[in-house]
Amino acid sequence: VSYAGLDIVFNESGKFKGKTRISKRGNNRIRECLYMPALSAKQHNAKIKDLNDRIVAKNPKIKQKGTVACMRKLLVLVYTLWNKNEEYDPSYEAA
Repeated sequence: VSYAGLDIVFNESGKFKGKTRISKRGNNRIRECLYMPALSAKQHNAKIKDLNDRIVAKNPKIKQKGTVACMRKLLVLVYTLWNKNEEYDPSYEAA
């Protein structure tokens, strides 16, 4: 996740708490390639749609947070499937 720059950076010091954001330190091409699939998955994949809706409900003014969370979820999913050399199973439930 950090290789793609989708890891979270906290802006805190003492009692001060600023905005959290993604680091963008990683490969920007991976982020670019994940953007459109994340938009599509938000509409057509029930689990990712639920994730997006949950995050947008917490932050109604910042809808982009939901898209970034979907991008991260897709990245982790693709990496896991690639590492295990498995096919995607939409009915799979994590333990």
